[in-house]
Amino acid sequence: MSMKKNFLLVVLAAVVLAACNGNRPSVDGVLNNEEPVDLSDVVKAYEKWVAIQVEGDYASMDLPTELEDCDESLGYELFEDTLFVVRVPEYRNSQQPFLRGAEDLYNGCALAFNLLSNTEMPGRELAEEADVVKSIQKIDVSFINNGEVRKEAQRYKDNLIKLLQLPEDEWTEEDGNYMDYVVSFSEAVEKHAYKFYTNEEAFVDSLDSVMEVIQELTQEPFVEYTKADEDKRLEVILRNLNRCKNFDEQCSLLLNWANTPDLADENEWIIVVAERLMKSGKYSPVLHKVWLVWRCVGQTYYFGSSRDSAIPNKLYNEMRKRCFLTCLKYIEAHPDDVFAMNCAAALAGRANTLRFGRFSFGNDAVADVYSLLPGRLRGDDDEDEEDGDEDEDGDEYEYDEEEEGTDNG
Repeated sequence: MSMKKNFLLVVLAAVVLAACNGNRPSVDGVLNNEEPVDLSDVVKAYEKWVAIQVEGDYASMDLPTELEDCDESLGYELFEDTLFVVRVPEYRNSQQPFLRGAEDLYNGCALAFNLLSNTEMPGRELAEEADVVKSIQKIDVSFINNGEVRKEAQRYKDNLIKLLQLPEDEWTEEDGNYMDYVVSFSEAVEKHAYKFYTNEEAFVDSLDSVMEVIQELTQEPFVEYTKADEDKRLEVILRNLNRCKNFDEQCSLLLNWANTPDLADENEWIIVVAERLMKSGKYSPVLHKVWLVWRCVGQTYYFGSSRDSAIPNKLYNEMRKRCFLTCLKYIEAHPDDVFAMNCAAALAGRANTLRFGRFSFGNDAVADVYSLLPGRLRGDDDEDEEDGDEDEDGDEYEYDEEEEGTDNG
């Protein structure tokens, strides 16, 4: 059975849980100012790497990462167990509503996305429909706490299995499609786990303000990097990252660095630094952005952008889980921080890297690069060019929205 080509990226939680009472949340105090992560070993590894370079030769940076060490076969495995589940029983009876619903929020989203990833595999002849059906049947949805959401989870499973067992040319409008069922189940998760703000526009504006604050934190060291000689740029950015006064500054500088053109020789270093930041257990309101950059840069750099590439969503989601738990710990100590709740919700609600996503000619990591890191795609002379369609953030790429098209990638 070939896959439907018209998948939309499902982002369940762009903004969430802000009891604003109609007022725009202040960005004052949103930065945590935690101590920076010690990156001196990364700087030393760079110095060693430079010292052993021989003209015409290449030496490894000698800093293994989760992605570099990943067996490519993981990128073709089906989800068929519940190892992806988050368990935080200490929050189930919390007076803080976001923490109280955190398990079902994360686990419901994870179930939706992981089963969707499974259903994509036959469309590229990477798995048999029968094996995908078995993988879905193996996942017991009893990990969902809320009875209504659990009932919807079982219905979601059953509907996916029904479609997998039915030849696509026999689908009817009543049968729907995979994405119809993802959306339906997502709505059930949302209804149970989300407590919404009273003024969406004001809250979205405040989120934009936070991003502006974060970006501006490190303009000086970032400009120093952009103006450095080409053979010195990497040294400059790594040293500046290690000199940041706090963790927020490190996240800011990493995101600015990742969003610049001509980074082919620096991608593995971006991945190294991003992993160090996420594994530190420290919180920043843009921790979800760090994770997304790590995922899309890692996918395109180590595994490729084809629809047939290995896509180790299991590995990506382990790091997602780590970052989500970091957010929950921070929210426990700062129960009124709506930006921390948004960060956690954005982590939980971001779809897996899909094979049939927003990009017509490859996997969804390409679309993520376009939307998250538009600076990579523009040189000094083409910033004003308007050659493609723009997404909601003003980024240019070709969608696979309404037309069935051919099976590219």
